[in-house]
Amino acid sequence: MMGANRDPNIFDDPDRFRIDRPLNQAKRHLSFGYGVHFCLGAPIARLEAQISLRKLVEQLPDLRLTGTPERIDSWIYWGQRELPVAWD
Repeated sequence: MMGANRDPNIFDDPDRFRIDRPLNQAKRHLSFGYGVHFCLGAPIARLEAQISLRKLVEQLPDLRLTGTPERIDSWIYWGQRELPVAWD
């Protein structure tokens, strides 16, 4: 399902991770499936992400990107191989 969330007709700059996407675009993301195929674990996964991101920002408020992320790009997996960060 790697291509489903990379439709340029729906997502501006679909190959780039953007946490600040408009809500109307973010809601069309298909990572948790759709309809009868919707993931039952989606609500807990979203809650876990919300809590862990909040804690990360609280513990490391000066966290910043220090280089260019290295992507893994294959036909079965898409993500980050390396995300260089630092904090003070």
